[in-house]
Amino acid sequence: MGIGCSVICLMGIPIAIAGLVTGIMALSQIKKDPYQSGKEIAIVGIVLSGIYTGLSVVMLILAIFFVGAIMSAPGTIFTLLLT
Repeated sequence: MGIGCSVICLMGIPIAIAGLVTGIMALSQIKKDPYQSGKEIAIVGIVLSGIYTGLSVVMLILAIFFVGAIMSAPGTIFTLLLT
């Protein structure tokens, strides 16, 4: 179940990257046309997308590290299968 939840959480990374891109595009459009509203929403979208992307990358690195540590630990099923 934990692996399934991890996969589902990682599926949000492309959406967060799209949020970063569209937020930056919105800010550039707002700078060109000062009468256009939505600057605060674009900034919030950029910040939240950046936080989600950063946390997802950190979680992915930690998951890879812990899976590697578990697989190389002596006496586990993984080391018994590999020998």
